[in-house]
Amino acid sequence: MTKSPAGSNAQTPPSPGSTVQIELTGLGGISIELAHGVTVTPATLVTLEAISDHRDRLEGVVMDWGSGSGALAIAAARIPSVRRVIALELSADAVSLAERNVGANRVADKVVVVRSDGFVPVDPSHRRMVDTLRGAVDAVVSNPPPSVGDDGFEWRRRVMTGAADFLEPGGLVLLQVSRQYGPERVNRLVSKIGAYEAEGVVASSGWVPMDMGRTDLVRLLRDMVAEEARGGPPYRFGDPEDPERGHISATEALRRHRDEGIEPLTQWQVRRFRFTGR
Repeated sequence: MTKSPAGSNAQTPPSPGSTVQIELTGLGGISIELAHGVTVTPATLVTLEAISDHRDRLEGVVMDWGSGSGALAIAAARIPSVRRVIALELSADAVSLAERNVGANRVADKVVVVRSDGFVPVDPSHRRMVDTLRGAVDAVVSNPPPSVGDDGFEWRRRVMTGAADFLEPGGLVLLQVSRQYGPERVNRLVSKIGAYEAEGVVASSGWVPMDMGRTDLVRLLRDMVAEEARGGPPYRFGDPEDPERGHISATEALRRHRDEGIEPLTQWQVRRFRFTGR
């Protein structure tokens, strides 16, 4: 078992296929079994940090979109004022894993793991149950993966669009949005939906290399380069020479990695949005 603090600079991953103990500020420790070949990423840790930091603001019904191992749902369930958590996950294997983790952490009385394509459950009985929550959800938490074949931001657009059908006015979204996406995409998202106020970054890692040993992140960087070539807003990676003062585009980041073996720098961050109502 590996211990990882859910802090802003916790970057050491456990071995894949193991069980990791994660300490949550103010909420104690949670034990998470990992699927083989999967690890706890800095993005997961920073999202857990945001949840623990919001333990005095989260209450009622919480949805966890793309629950994976169930770590975020379990953390939310540890908050006394949260009475119910709906963990939405498409992968059948991940649903089984999340259910085991929910049971092992003794929060099965609060957490329901639902196999779901986005916000639409696969099972009709679960669909009816989730439909009763429209307009009654107090918060949505999500650490989405990057989407592929586009600008990498599509899953986040779907989270925000779908959450608007379930949140009550004043409800919160805690959404992992890494820094390289840039403020333009966040501002466009809020402007297009027209139902949220962006309340800024509420949790962040330090500057860390984007792990180019991960094939999904290599694909993401290439998709970002293609998006810049189509005329999309430039991405904002930290300049390895001085990340606090300079940014480089995805195109430049890929060139440096290809030619010099330098990994682009990013910060894994969580942004908070408040639902204002349609």
